[in-house]
Amino acid sequence: MLYSSSSAHNAPFLSVILPAFNEGDTIETSLVTLSAFLNALGHSYEIVVSDDGSAD
Repeated sequence: MLYSSSSAHNAPFLSVILPAFNEGDTIETSLVTLSAFLNALGHSYEIVVSDDGSAD
């Protein structure tokens, strides 16, 4: 999954890799919290979520 605040023409200022293992119940909250923090920085960013084979 990739979430990005940058446009297709601009590379993001910051990339965050978020490994997710059995995070089905909390991943949405984690992404909302992380996005709010990154938005407050005022730079473009992307969040790459890596599912590393969890059961959920």
